[in-house]
Amino acid sequence: EETLFDAALARDGNGPLMNLVEAYLIPCWFHEEKGSRPAGGAAPDAGGEEEERKGGTASDSAGPSSRGEYSGSSEIGSTSFYYSSARVARPDRWIEAIDNAVRVLAKMQALHDDPTNALQTDKMGLGAKLVLWSKAVTFLGSRKVNEGQKEEVRKILHKGGLGAARDQEEAIGRIEELIRSAEEDYRNRNLISEREMEESHSQSQSVEMNVPKRSRQSMADDTRLKPDTYHYNILVGALCNSFLPDRADRANAYLRQMELAEDAFLERVGGAKEAARASSSHSHSALAVPDTITYNCVIYAYASSVPNFRHRKRSDYNARRDAARRSADDALRRMEERSERTTRYNVHPDERSYASVLHAHANAGEPRDAERLLESMKGRSSGGGGNSGNRGRR
Repeated sequence: EETLFDAALARDGNGPLMNLVEAYLIPCWFHEEKGSRPAGGAAPDAGGEEEERKGGTASDSAGPSSRGEYSGSSEIGSTSFYYSSARVARPDRWIEAIDNAVRVLAKMQALHDDPTNALQTDKMGLGAKLVLWSKAVTFLGSRKVNEGQKEEVRKILHKGGLGAARDQEEAIGRIEELIRSAEEDYRNRNLISEREMEESHSQSQSVEMNVPKRSRQSMADDTRLKPDTYHYNILVGALCNSFLPDRADRANAYLRQMELAEDAFLERVGGAKEAARASSSHSHSALAVPDTITYNCVIYAYASSVPNFRHRKRSDYNARRDAARRSADDALRRMEERSERTTRYNVHPDERSYASVLHAHANAGEPRDAERLLESMKGRSSGGGGNSGNRGRR
């Protein structure tokens, strides 16, 4: 007889377990300290590194708030919820949160490994793991966390079967590995499903008789296994909230990969309206296309990387800061162009986009470019429409 537990998992997949992981990780998003920086788009020095040393607050890529609000959005279910500030105020609470999240993920994996259970890995299960690793990226890179506390988290992750990570670089690698593995699994399952279908037809028997319940579920909804915008945004957000010197370029590489995926899709369907329906990240589609958050993460990463070069020799610093601000400006331009080309409502520049680019220009010693951009914003709407207009761009 089917229990309520089985029924819930059959209906929502890994959704209930992912919700538990999110709930346990709330201390990693929710800040209660006073005197913090209000929400906005301007990037702190060195991606939050300098302010963390001083006990200050770092903005995150989605426009965080540390005034008792959830970073990026007041709605836990929104994509913005998965980006926290590059700062750990209470390491003890983070350790407890990560420990509980790992425990839930271990339960989820046990269900996946049980051959009598129909539950299998899906987007929500993958998302739960990625969110946890994104918190590990922040924790392992924090200067407010001592080595003993970092080692405790490393042991928790390893004991929970999630693998090892000594630092931010290896934690980012875990996120990349999970997404890459999911992409390969999706392709392999498609091939297996097609072969099973052909065999069943050749024997004149139904798929229901030949294919196990687990395989039938994968054939019924293959797209549930493919990483989409939501998952790639977690990776891009984790990169941009890290202190890795090449974080901006690596995040931008993933952004360009997503842009190419959407461009190829647009060519196949021959129009933007179909792409809007099929590629919206809010519907968790099978297509990983960039949205406002993806672009904002990359823009923020470039804007916040400018101060990192202050201690280099003068000529090197000048070249790098100019390249960083130009890259931030280029990402904004690409977002504006994509907003004009598609009817997707979730890809358009917002106040955080422009604030970060303004910061990049000003911090690189180019006030005229910053002023020109500021003036051009007067002719723009702050609404959430897909086509925001490009009046007065330069």
